[in-house]
Amino acid sequence: MQPPPSPSSSLSVNQLQEQIHTLNRDRLKLLKKIEKQQQKIDDFEQEQEQILPKVAQNLEPISTEIDRVDQQIHELFEDIFRTRGLSRKKTQKVLFIYESIQKMGWISNRLKTQESIDEPMQDNRENIPWQNVNNQDLSQVRQKFLQLASVFHPDKVSHHQDRDYYTEVMKEVNQAYQAGDLAQLIQIESQYHHGQIRVINQNDNLDLKQQVNRLKQENQILKRQYQTLKEDWKVQRRTPEAKVVKTYHSLREKGINPIAHMKRKSHSRLEKLEDIRYFVKRFRDRKISTQEFFNERNPSKEMAKFVKGLFSSSSFFSNN
Repeated sequence: MQPPPSPSSSLSVNQLQEQIHTLNRDRLKLLKKIEKQQQKIDDFEQEQEQILPKVAQNLEPISTEIDRVDQQIHELFEDIFRTRGLSRKKTQKVLFIYESIQKMGWISNRLKTQESIDEPMQDNRENIPWQNVNNQDLSQVRQKFLQLASVFHPDKVSHHQDRDYYTEVMKEVNQAYQAGDLAQLIQIESQYHHGQIRVINQNDNLDLKQQVNRLKQENQILKRQYQTLKEDWKVQRRTPEAKVVKTYHSLREKGINPIAHMKRKSHSRLEKLEDIRYFVKRFRDRKISTQEFFNERNPSKEMAKFVKGLFSSSSFFSNN
């Protein structure tokens, strides 16, 4: 007959159980945070899917014309660099204007940065989007996947109805695994532990210390997953598409028709682009001199003010 456990041994078990309780509580909080953050992202994406096509459809004719004129302006500058035979100093000035109107957002940005040149090509051989998951996290995600696969693999059962049922569960497991989504894997695991997913021959041989270590590791990964979702949300809110949605709602709150307002803005932008195109084309066709191109005799008052301001406020050419 084995002796009864010592008080210190019982206390150790109680401490481990308390740790497990605390870690499970923390995990539940993290899972709720992740679910809430993911829902926020999903709702916003759904909102974009509803608003953006409506905006695009109404603005398509004017947007197409804007793109056409924008392309023509880029081509005109390319012609100038290729055919005008300007001195190095004048070429630098024209390039300065060209780059400046891109940075100001007057025309589309086609600047080639070193970062874009050095950016490695995506390796399409791997379909699993784990760019934000480090090797340690990847190991934990895979471990959780294997645990679930060992329970729900269709080969574990013989009856065709059970096999179909397990196949559906494994689809969810695979989807979460391919996304590197530990939170979703844990949610699936939690469902079968609470009987929401029926399991045949469930068996968990982990001792208390192993459970503590596992929960600690998983909670750390969940924290990183939550931080990643928050960063993704920040990035998503700064995209051009997000700005359109934000503007759309802001205008509606002010009682302004968003589509009509955007059309007016688009027409105003098109007029500015046509003005720039006219100005650059005249320089390309040698109908105005370089001096006229750089300052006073610009037929576009706004463009003239802008170009003149570039050289009066910038020391870029002050020593040339």
